[in-house]
Amino acid sequence: MKGSGESGTPSKIYFDLEFEKKFNPTKHGPDLVKVFIKCVCYSLHEIYGIEADSSLFLWLDASTKEKFSCHLILQLKNIAFVDNVHVGNFVHYICEKIRHNIETFYLTGCGSSVLTSMRGEVETDNLTCSWPDPSELKELNIFGKDGNLHLFCDEAVYTKNRNFRLYLSTKMGKGAPLILAPENQYLPQKPSSSENIFLDSLVTHFRCSGSIQLLTFSDTCTPKQKLTDLPKQRVFLQGCQQSPYFEVDKFVHSLVASSEKTGYIRRWTYYSDDELLVYDIANYRFCENIGRHHKSNNIMIIVDLRRCIYYQKCLDPDCRIQGFKSTSRTLPREILPWFEIMEDSNITQKRDLVRTSDTWLKT
Repeated sequence: MKGSGESGTPSKIYFDLEFEKKFNPTKHGPDLVKVFIKCVCYSLHEIYGIEADSSLFLWLDASTKEKFSCHLILQLKNIAFVDNVHVGNFVHYICEKIRHNIETFYLTGCGSSVLTSMRGEVETDNLTCSWPDPSELKELNIFGKDGNLHLFCDEAVYTKNRNFRLYLSTKMGKGAPLILAPENQYLPQKPSSSENIFLDSLVTHFRCSGSIQLLTFSDTCTPKQKLTDLPKQRVFLQGCQQSPYFEVDKFVHSLVASSEKTGYIRRWTYYSDDELLVYDIANYRFCENIGRHHKSNNIMIIVDLRRCIYYQKCLDPDCRIQGFKSTSRTLPREILPWFEIMEDSNITQKRDLVRTSDTWLKT
């Protein structure tokens, strides 16, 4: 038995969080949920100025010995999204931000100055919303049946006319009903009965007086536009098309385009403090560590503009555990035209040229 999330119908914010225990023996589901709730609360305040905490999340659980499974339904008074598609866009934004933070954590390593830019804090009148540490966020990565890492938030439950499981119901042929989790802090309206919990678990049913404030989050609101919490002096700019260093873009593309596979730059991120350009590569997974293409895990090309070198890392969990980083290679001189000017100049002039490029980026 399920409750529908129909397209065009106002919807609460809801989440389906799960993982297979046998593939993740060290994971403790409730701890992961608490970290994820921090991300949601921070993002709500970051984008909409809405304050929330764990006491507003109805936490339902259907875990078994084999699988951790829970639903979260946020109970905001007189506030909802236009429909579940907009909810999905908001959730995708949160998950993409988490993934980006985790990738940066593995890229830079603990203790790097870049890590401090991954944290955020929003001060309000009566609440401090904190974005979790990268060391906490990386725990949200779980191993799936395919052996690959995924976030434990199911992002596929926000399509049009989608159904969402109801309180006390079970899946067909299963014996694990969706019940109130021991960790739940949300208190329904009095009397606190199963009926009220059931009504609050319906993502398109609202028990409120007056009009509902409707929120939107279109699919054009990408992290490039929305990641305002990251200090500009550290994570300077990111995007999916041409970077300000188009000569470097062209060179990186040549590295991942072969007769067998045509890779492309899925996203680039520029860290101005360290003068690093990080390219996330798609459709090309050759890893120097194993001497072949990974089956599913993508690679990164890191360009160090300060040292004029580049190297490869990847998102494969085994390579991460080994701390793999390929041999560093020198960038071709022709793709760094500003360094040609440096032949008869000192390092200060070189820095001025790079900072001039930074100034152009800010505009």
